Amino acid sequence: MLSLMSGTAERLKTCVQCGAILRAGQGACEACGATQPAPGAPRPPREPAPAPGPAPRRWRSVALALAVVGLLAAFAAGLQVLRDKVRGRAARASPAADARSVVPTAHEAAPDAAPDAFDQLAGRGAPRVEVDLQRELESYAVDGTTAEQIFASIDARGPDGPDGKAVGLTRLQSGEYQYARDPDSGRCVVTRLEARLTITLPKLTSPTLPLAIDEKWRDYQRAVSQHEEHHAEIYRSAVDRVAEKLRFEQPFADRSTMEAAFAATWAGEMDVAERENREFHRHEEQGIVQERDSVTRDLRRVDGELEAIAGRMQARAAKYPNLELPPDEYQRHEADRVRYDALLAERAGLIERGLWLH
Repeated sequence: MLSLMSGTAERLKTCVQCGAILRAGQGACEACGATQPAPGAPRPPREPAPAPGPAPRRWRSVALALAVVGLLAAFAAGLQVLRDKVRGRAARASPAADARSVVPTAHEAAPDAAPDAFDQLAGRGAPRVEVDLQRELESYAVDGTTAEQIFASIDARGPDGPDGKAVGLTRLQSGEYQYARDPDSGRCVVTRLEARLTITLPKLTSPTLPLAIDEKWRDYQRAVSQHEEHHAEIYRSAVDRVAEKLRFEQPFADRSTMEAAFAATWAGEMDVAERENREFHRHEEQGIVQERDSVTRDLRRVDGELEAIAGRMQARAAKYPNLELPPDEYQRHEADRVRYDALLAERAGLIERGLWLH
């Protein structure tokens, strides 16, 4: 799971009255004593400056310098962790279980079915092998109200696939095939092939969710379901090919010949299915890798600009040790503050986007 830093612990703000730079959590300005709005509350309009122009703003350079140093340290420590985890997010959407070792067992049909099967063989050439591919849906419980919590739950509770923990899983499980045997000649005809597909998906059980998380989860769950349906279709096609190939190979001279032919045909088609599953994953991984790289590039850009703004703030603190900020510098500071907040919002969005690349 991603353990991402949003940087909010080191956010700065300006006093609603005098413009002094404050830490985000400060409730009152140390320079003018004005009460500050709670985080997220609208900022009241600042009283107009007296003519002929705005008076110099005063601010706490020592506090600012400490905040900037802390911000830069947080970026240095957190940025590399963030980049590594976003870049290293495995494309684990849902590996399929390997079906090559799952071979249905032979089951002889009732003796009175044999004459009918051989009558069909004699009258119409190769009779169709009936396929009964049953389908079963399973789910496992997931909880959480944030992307990090949800994916931590998935990582802990997801099904075990051939490559480790999976978000979703499609398994072709063993069944049986029925055959009819001619009591006089010993020849055998496969009449029916049964197997079962089991699809396992995550189910979010948290009773309440933020609207944005609920929407993202629905989109994500839909994508996982579609992914698994593609695996199911690969297996379904493989089973149909087994039945069709057996149709044109029978009748078999005896049961052992039939079993050997069935095993070889099944193994061959399941090899094809697993190659198709791997190719499907490879194609999806390419898309996810491109998305991760895009997120990483944007994070690098945003964090670079944030560091530059923090550097300018630190330079101002060093340049104005008398705690006075001239009007032109105040305007530049205000522009930096607005841009800083916008970058933090963009960064939070990128982090959220990276979290859902699971």
